Amino acid sequence: MKVALVGAGLIGQSIAHLLRETGDLDVVAFDRDEHALDAQGIDTRRVDSANTFALRQALLGFDALVNALPYYLAIGVASAARSASVYYFDLTEDVRATHAIRAIAEDSVQAFMPQCGLTPGFIGIVAHDLATRFDDLREVKMRMGALPEFPANTLKYNLI
Repeated sequence: MKVALVGAGLIGQSIAHLLRETGDLDVVAFDRDEHALDAQGIDTRRVDSANTFALRQALLGFDALVNALPYYLAIGVASAARSASVYYFDLTEDVRATHAIRAIAEDSVQAFMPQCGLTPGFIGIVAHDLATRFDDLREVKMRMGALPEFPANTLKYNLI
């Protein structure tokens, strides 16, 4: 299966390496920033992901797209995925973008999976697994956050 990953920043490169290491996927990272494309051991292409037409053209021949771009680009990227008839996965937590992606995916043959990131994606999987271990359960409350040992900004959060 040939997978395009848009957004070759830290998170995108990590995802690309993990996907490639499965041995089952041919992964190519797309980014408009030439420096981000210095990903070691990953095939790359320079593509302006904000340009829906250019992205659609770049996706020809791919089976799936993983979007590791900021949430405000998700709708355009999902539109390009729909036009190129590829499966779509993204990390966005943005509710407005998720609703728009669901509308884009309406009647699509390919799956569209927004919100596949840490939260709500992975945390939901963990919550489900834990909940199935109980015979009787009233509710599950999950919270996700991380505070770094050496914060580098005024909000005291870092990219993790």
